[in-house]
Amino acid sequence: MGLFVFSNIYKLVLSSVFGIGLALPEILLIPFVIALRKEIKLRVNIYLFFFTIGFWLFLYYLGTTQLGSGSLFTHSRGFLYIFLCFIIFKNPNTHFNIDYFFFLSFGSLCGWLLTSLFNLILLSNLIEDVRGFTYGNLLSIPIFLGTSYLSNKKFWFYIGLCILIAIIFTAGLRRVIVVVLVSLLILFFFPSKNTSIRKQVISLSILAILVYVVFINIDIIGKIVYDFSPSTYHRVFEKTSDSMGDDMIDEDIKRISFIEYYQQHYHDDILPNGFLRTSPEYEFGRYNDFPVLELSYTFGFFGLLIISLYFLRCFILTAKLAYYYSIPFIFLIPGAIVFLLCFMDGSILTNPTVTPLTGMCLGKMALFSNTKIQTRFSLFNQTSDWQD
Repeated sequence: MGLFVFSNIYKLVLSSVFGIGLALPEILLIPFVIALRKEIKLRVNIYLFFFTIGFWLFLYYLGTTQLGSGSLFTHSRGFLYIFLCFIIFKNPNTHFNIDYFFFLSFGSLCGWLLTSLFNLILLSNLIEDVRGFTYGNLLSIPIFLGTSYLSNKKFWFYIGLCILIAIIFTAGLRRVIVVVLVSLLILFFFPSKNTSIRKQVISLSILAILVYVVFINIDIIGKIVYDFSPSTYHRVFEKTSDSMGDDMIDEDIKRISFIEYYQQHYHDDILPNGFLRTSPEYEFGRYNDFPVLELSYTFGFFGLLIISLYFLRCFILTAKLAYYYSIPFIFLIPGAIVFLLCFMDGSILTNPTVTPLTGMCLGKMALFSNTKIQTRFSLFNQTSDWQD
């Protein structure tokens, strides 16, 4: 499911097999829902469901009054998936265990690597190097690292690290490096009673060996990437090297300008404006590269403040449980990455292969911050059904 629904492989499948050129990964989700209907139990409060749909329609209506309909639904459906997955995975009666998250995220990473390699091969056959990056599901990175490491799937953990290293060099996105590093830092250095020092030392040693092997072969890897796509080489190697120096590169300057813009104009969006259109005339790129702007526009300054305080509370309470239990720890990592990506990458709000995971992770954090759930965690050990 992760390979075909939560990665860009779905585009190849829909276009080559079914002849469909639309971005509709939902079509490939249908057979998995049918096949797994007895194993996966998704539950939702019916009143909360209708409230969520009503809230989404309200924001959609505000968006049409501000900008017209246009391609509003294509963009706003990402928020719909976030809302729905949030209320489903916030429900304690939803059964979707850790193994499902593991296979989903691993399949998504495999799909990202395959599409990255496919794009590099295409680029190598072009006279003009027009594109040197391949987007993927960034949230699958912390979910995979957390589920594989904390559920003792060590072999798959190191296989996944190799896949991630390959994605770093082929996808052409420096933010992948940031997400991997932050996820590993939280995974290895967040204080937890479930992680022994010996286990951490062994894992860090193997990780250091992998990094060393890559480092001593970095020139060979760079030459291979350059032969396929000079622009990918420029994005991965030259820009990363420049960003480590004293001078800021264009993207860093651009993000600083976004922060300054928000500081100067946050009062323009005190009240909710609804969803944005995916149209260049509305400077959508600015919102996509700095999603805080879009969140402030959509929900309003005070709405975003309330949402931020709520999820900050969820994060803190989940972190308290994460010290004792591995399951909350697993979802603490992508929760931190969601916050990080709000300043870097808008795919967590708009990309239909990513937004369900955004809602799942935020929903799980909201579940673990529930007072009743906190109490039950204190009464039952991790061999109970709360592994799910």
